[in-house]
Amino acid sequence: MNSSQAVGQLGEKTAEKFLKKNGYKILHRNWRARYAELDIVALKNKIVIFVEVKTMRQGGKLRPEDNVDYFKQKKLLQSAKLYLVHNKIKPDMPWQIDVVAITIGDNDEIVKLNHLTNAVFE
Repeated sequence: MNSSQAVGQLGEKTAEKFLKKNGYKILHRNWRARYAELDIVALKNKIVIFVEVKTMRQGGKLRPEDNVDYFKQKKLLQSAKLYLVHNKIKPDMPWQIDVVAITIGDNDEIVKLNHLTNAVFE
């Protein structure tokens, strides 16, 4: 496992812990289908929430959430819709896409966690 994969895994575990602590039920982690991937799929208040986790080490010019650009947003929307169809979720079920942006320090400590709700939409 390379350094960037380790950072990503640490971020996903941290995000999952944060979401659980805040009342989210985790349905899937790293859900994959053809050409689609979702970091975390959760449920809260009868809303399906697709969570994109972005993790970066401290010191860069960008914030982790800045990496969710236009193309990533389009991919997330396509992946979310595919998930709904693939898992036979009723079309009237509310859903949203959140971003959990995590900055970690030199000793893998969490410096900042920013939860952006309903961050990606059509």
